[in-house]
Amino acid sequence: MTKRLLIPVVIATCAMLGTSTATAAAGTGAAGKTSAATAAAGCTADFPMGHAITNVKIRNKPKMSATALRLWYKNTNGCMSSGTVKGGVYSSCGGDDSPHWRKVKYRGTTGYVPMDCIYSGAA
Repeated sequence: MTKRLLIPVVIATCAMLGTSTATAAAGTGAAGKTSAATAAAGCTADFPMGHAITNVKIRNKPKMSATALRLWYKNTNGCMSSGTVKGGVYSSCGGDDSPHWRKVKYRGTTGYVPMDCIYSGAA
């Protein structure tokens, strides 16, 4: 399935299940089950859906000097850990010398991004 077909498939799935796209964007249906949008992104309860507020590098370790694995593009969805990891201090994305990072899964890559660079929920 190509990337362009993913959104129409999610909308069609929501329509068939009777779930609104707003509920799907929040990540759970009325019964608390994982929504089609969350499932399509490969997210789980341990790695709920999130989105990047700016282009941010996914790193192999939770520190700014670690190897960048790929770029998580602004306003695109991925999955992020529900908890934080303590790592190297950063000041990007409005972080004020923060050591808090999140483990993420984005387009087949698993790594770490500064916590202040991503928000929970769909973009």
